[in-house]
Amino acid sequence: MNIIEAKRLFDEANRLWFSQGKLNKVLPLYREALKYDPSNSVIIYQLANVLWAFEEFDEVRALVAKIERNLDRLSDFGKEVFAKAKPRLLSPSPFKTPMPIPACSIDLEELNSMGLSHKQWMCISSAAKQRRMFNLAALGEERSFPFITRQSQIEKRKLKQENDNCLGYLQRMFPDAKRLFDEANRLWFGYGKFNKVLPLYREALKYDPSNPVILYQLANVLWTFEQFGEVRALVAKIEKNLDCFSDFGKEMFAEEKSRLLDPSPFKTPMPIPARSINLEELDSRGWSWEKWMDIGWPAEERRMFNLAAMAEERSCIFDGDSAREICELDQKNSDCFNYLLLMFPESKE
Repeated sequence: MNIIEAKRLFDEANRLWFSQGKLNKVLPLYREALKYDPSNSVIIYQLANVLWAFEEFDEVRALVAKIERNLDRLSDFGKEVFAKAKPRLLSPSPFKTPMPIPACSIDLEELNSMGLSHKQWMCISSAAKQRRMFNLAALGEERSFPFITRQSQIEKRKLKQENDNCLGYLQRMFPDAKRLFDEANRLWFGYGKFNKVLPLYREALKYDPSNPVILYQLANVLWTFEQFGEVRALVAKIEKNLDCFSDFGKEMFAEEKSRLLDPSPFKTPMPIPARSINLEELDSRGWSWEKWMDIGWPAEERRMFNLAAMAEERSCIFDGDSAREICELDQKNSDCFNYLLLMFPESKE
């Protein structure tokens, strides 16, 4: 897998499809992009749209099934777009008007030089519109009449806008790094669903591979999970991207680096694997106060402060001391989250 190369090829194919109208050049690029990121549902979706326009319906159906197996690779907006598009993509006979020339062979610049009649352009425009080849449809609209009319200009603008919208919607279908990072932070700091966060942080990093804040938080998570070999590799990568921290972020990383590189940071073993813990599920087990006491200190050592706070609450008679301890642990959890946000360069310390 090579996310960066996949994106480069995908962007180039989109430029040819949406801007240049070199429809005859795009299919190899979309296919090549997919080779570098085979489960990327946005690339699969756009490839399905292209093959649908080219009337390759069997392959479209296979791609739709593949998207459904990888819906988590779409943003919420992307899931909505796909749900609306799915009936269209699976329609066995979607086009009322045949394309006068094979859609997969079209290059707008070349087509425009062929001296086609107004009637031929009208047929092309209608067929292109049905196939959502909106830049071709706009050119066909312009060439369908011997003179420019106000109505044809309005229609051309609408088609151009449709073309731009399709590209814009496509970009919004990606599960971007910030959204994934925010969701992972919500599960880690808010809900204590430690068993759910690692795939989200890793996925966020795929979309922003040199972001030191994502790298730093992923390192913290892996440190908690005792994956020290990978932590060391991440620390080295952070050091190559220090310029992308805020000043506060640079100070914070300098302070925390020795902790992350400590080969044996924990004095107390965790009774259950840290990476399997979900606070809600754990709280439903009906543990004795002794078991909760056994998990409290290891959780605090590993900076799982919301788990440590729950353990404190479940293992003690609730009094002034335990209330203060819970408040302190909750504050540490909030501080870790807030400091993380301040590490981004746009933050104001």
